[in-house]
Amino acid sequence: MDFPTHDNTVLIELRDVYKYTQNNNGWFFGNPDDIVTCQHLKNEARQDKGLTPEPVISMRDYFIKHYGSKS
Repeated sequence: MDFPTHDNTVLIELRDVYKYTQNNNGWFFGNPDDIVTCQHLKNEARQDKGLTPEPVISMRDYFIKHYGSKS
């Protein structure tokens, strides 16, 4: 799992998105140019779900992993 709120209801996802964006000036996993902050926030989000940490991946890598490369 890459996204910490998979397998939950939409309302739980919205709550989590709101919580983490409020704590980080509008970025869900931090400023995309700041990998350390992104990783810290993702770890915190996964810990809230009782999940183990996973590395942050780019949106490109996410879409390739889940939808295959269309390029």
